[in-house]
Amino acid sequence: MLLSLFLVFSKYGRIKLGDDEDRPEYSRPTWIAMLFSAGMGIGLLFYGVSEPVSHFVNPPYGPGGTPEAAKLALRYTHLNWGLHAWAIYAIIGLSLAYYKFRKKVPGLISATLYPLLGKKTQGPIGISCCLRDRVWCSGVTRSRCGAN
Repeated sequence: MLLSLFLVFSKYGRIKLGDDEDRPEYSRPTWIAMLFSAGMGIGLLFYGVSEPVSHFVNPPYGPGGTPEAAKLALRYTHLNWGLHAWAIYAIIGLSLAYYKFRKKVPGLISATLYPLLGKKTQGPIGISCCLRDRVWCSGVTRSRCGAN
């Protein structure tokens, strides 16, 4: 969360995510509303009830179905949906957007690793990053849909 705050309030917060002459398509309030509603909308629809109830019934420690389990369930739910989670999403999203729209490279995680790995991101290391992400995403999708 500290890194996100640093990026917002430092000189890096003034970097455009596009060409210097580009104008934003949407106002800042509209843009924030779209991001918030997309992220929270799907999360609340999918996990709004199931996550706290799941933590209440099967807490990580202690017996389930107790007042303490209810408090713990809400704590764990907030852990997944609190400000620090949004800070992580923001850092990943900003790094992808910066390289995609400012540097004009593909919107891939491997492209964001270019400053660290150089040309290696265009070889087997970059391919393995992309493949790993695709396998991970398909696994998450399968688990969300109930497939084993």
